[in-house]
Amino acid sequence: DAFIVWIYDAATNTVTRPVLYDKGESFSDEGAPRPPSGKVARVIELNEPVALNLTRAEWEQEKARTEAIVGTETPSASLLFVPLAAGDQVKGVMSVQAYEFDAYHATQVALLTSVASHVVAAMDNARLFGATQAALAETQLVYETGSHLNQVNTLEELAHIVAKPAFDRGAGSAPLLLLETAWDGTLVANVVVSWTAIHGLAPLPQHTRFPLNEFSVGKYFMANPGAMLFVEDIETNPVIDAQTRAILTASNTRAAAFLPLVVEQRNLGLVLIGWPQKYSFTAGEQRIYQSLSSQLALVLNNRLLFQQTQDSLAETQMLYQTGAQLNMAATLPEALRAASAVGIEDGADTATLMLIESSAN
Repeated sequence: DAFIVWIYDAATNTVTRPVLYDKGESFSDEGAPRPPSGKVARVIELNEPVALNLTRAEWEQEKARTEAIVGTETPSASLLFVPLAAGDQVKGVMSVQAYEFDAYHATQVALLTSVASHVVAAMDNARLFGATQAALAETQLVYETGSHLNQVNTLEELAHIVAKPAFDRGAGSAPLLLLETAWDGTLVANVVVSWTAIHGLAPLPQHTRFPLNEFSVGKYFMANPGAMLFVEDIETNPVIDAQTRAILTASNTRAAAFLPLVVEQRNLGLVLIGWPQKYSFTAGEQRIYQSLSSQLALVLNNRLLFQQTQDSLAETQMLYQTGAQLNMAATLPEALRAASAVGIEDGADTATLMLIESSAN
């Protein structure tokens, strides 16, 4: 008359009840995961079936305990519980129950135990199939993202491509910060891209510079180069200090993924993906973000090396041309114009040549 399945989580010692049919009617599990109790707890502990055929007096007592009845308003008279187990690992409990008295004996116990073994095999197959599908989806996502990274030209596009999987999961912002060395030798993180996916969010102001040694997160990355940091709630994470928390709160960030961009132990910067609410990161998401940050670091490093090469070539060309013009100058004004041409092109207004003369005594 009734069929019930409990799923057991050994890590938390809790059960849920995804299946309950009573006289053909389905009843949902309205409770949160909870510790097993009663016959379910006994089956899980012993990893053995439990058959219970109530007497009329016991049934009357159960009928009076209306708060303990689940499903219809009538308690079962015969109850059979068997473990859903693979070896000594119990994964749940399956139960059949009847309103008929004295319904379950050795034959029924053996039959339901056999059915349970097939159910466990099906559960394992479904779990493995789901894990395989999830792994394939992760691989496909990482491959497609890597392909897109190699096709774009701007830092804004790079940051957006890496953050898109997070945006699809409710993230609201993804600023890109590159490391620079300040005039006094300290490392600073410069916001070169400030990207928001949710209208109304306040992003980190572009070109804001944060000295790493003044923030707990900066100190964390200096001490742990290349380490990922996933913060599910900035209010409770011990790495987030008051100063960092204030900055994140001002940009409407409650949860964050700090993705360092490291190539051959060279730290280029990080992508800070923010969520406006608390967020729990799955193991699969963490793998995806780690892979994407590694790909972005390689692409960004190649772009920076290429830009450095271009800058060096331009500097060499400029010095060559300036030297040639200086060699051709016949007067001091011509020499001054040649030497100051680069500065004038960069916005300087005046150029003055001063000669040092020694006064005779």
